[in-house]
Formats: sequence, structure tokens, C-alpha cells
Amino acid sequence: QFIKGSLFPLLSMQAALNGHFEVIRVLAAYGADLGKVASDGNTPIHYAARQGFGPICKFLSQRGEQEQGVVLVQVMNIVT
Repeated sequence: QFIKGSLFPLLSMQAALNGHFEVIRVLAAYGADLGKVASDGNTPIHYAARQGFGPICKFLSQRGEQEQGVVLVQVMNIVT
């Protein structure tokens, strides 16, 4: 439970920031909370959008991993 609650969110943030789509998919398969908010107020979808990783943004948005259902303008510009 510690790994899933503490390590998975950190791994998902780093994977999104660095464009490691396969890591995001594996974490999702293991039930990671991909909408977890980091101490700086960002989620994995924010990091992916900022770096221009459209496929990750699309995957996360399709899973509903958007903070309180808000669609970021950055994400929409990348995905569409």
C-alpha cells in the first residue's frame, strides 16, 4: 500500500515529465492514482502538457485524470 500510495504518484509525475508513456501505462494497469496532485499543484497531465507529450495527455484525459474535470487549454492544444 505504501508503494502504491507514495511511490506510484512520484513515478507517474516523473514519467509524464519525461515522456515515458509505457511507464504511465504500466502504472495505470497497477492501479496508480494518475490524478494525484504534487506539492507544486501539478498533476501528471500538467507535466505532460507542458512538455508537449500529446499521447500521454490523451491517455490521461481519456482516463478522466483531470483535476476536478477541468480540461487544460495546453492539453487541448496538444491533443486536437
